Amino acid sequence: MKKNSNNILSMMKFCEPMARHTTFRIGGPVDIWAQPQDNQSLNEIIDLCRQDGIPFYVVGNGSNLLVKDQGIKGCVINFNTDSFKTIKTEDVYVTVGAGCELARLLNVLSENGLCGLEFLAGIPATVGGALAMNAGWTKAQIGDFVEEVTVMDNKGCLLTLQKKEIIFAYRNCSLDKYIILSAKLKLEKSSKNEVSDRIKKYITEKRIKQELDKPSAGCIFKNPTGDSAGRLIDVSGLKGAAVGGAMVSNKHANFIINNGNATCKDVLNLIEVVRDKVKKDHGIHLEEEIKIFKPNKE
Repeated sequence: MKKNSNNILSMMKFCEPMARHTTFRIGGPVDIWAQPQDNQSLNEIIDLCRQDGIPFYVVGNGSNLLVKDQGIKGCVINFNTDSFKTIKTEDVYVTVGAGCELARLLNVLSENGLCGLEFLAGIPATVGGALAMNAGWTKAQIGDFVEEVTVMDNKGCLLTLQKKEIIFAYRNCSLDKYIILSAKLKLEKSSKNEVSDRIKKYITEKRIKQELDKPSAGCIFKNPTGDSAGRLIDVSGLKGAAVGGAMVSNKHANFIINNGNATCKDVLNLIEVVRDKVKKDHGIHLEEEIKIFKPNKE
């Protein structure tokens, strides 16, 4: 970078392995790993990137991310700092920073007897990542509870978007042109014990049905309309199918797990094996749910 300060440099790491920052435990180094301390330093980091033509990306816990083996050319911005992890409750409302992990948010909601988001239990994501993907299940998504979202636009200006200004769809939303900073959510009153019990129930159910003890990125494919990607993959006999260190989970067919030495190339090749077989067997093209930083050249 042509212009910098000791303060900004202290928030950066260089040639940082992305495998340390994704739940897949896969990915080569990113040129710059930056963790701003507040909105001002975030703006300064982005300004420096723009001055030098360095592409930048915002990544949460990397729970829905597959990074190429060659790494990422550019700067990855992460909000794992105190100012982006704040939680404030007021009556049935909670305002939470984008860097706050869902597990911590749910603990606070439980302590305050606020219910509605228990279905997010067991998802190792941050609030910002959950909003960007509209995380949820068949009956509810996080977008259902949004009142407003504070974002930074491409000029560094702060905006507060009301719910009516945001489009939430299946595993997608219209916030992708912004940097998500925080959200205000509207919940319902309950008791601490009831919320806690529901959280435990969701986690127990997920442990039974999903592969949570091996590195993965959760569901690989979106569910096609009226069907389940996991069911289609299972019916096609692909549980246990493997390429290198990547394997289709024997517990949940829509999970690909890292058996310890999987590369991005292994996962990408296995994705194509699964997609081709499902297309051949069922005539359905499976669309990826995970975000993939694909290599420019293989």
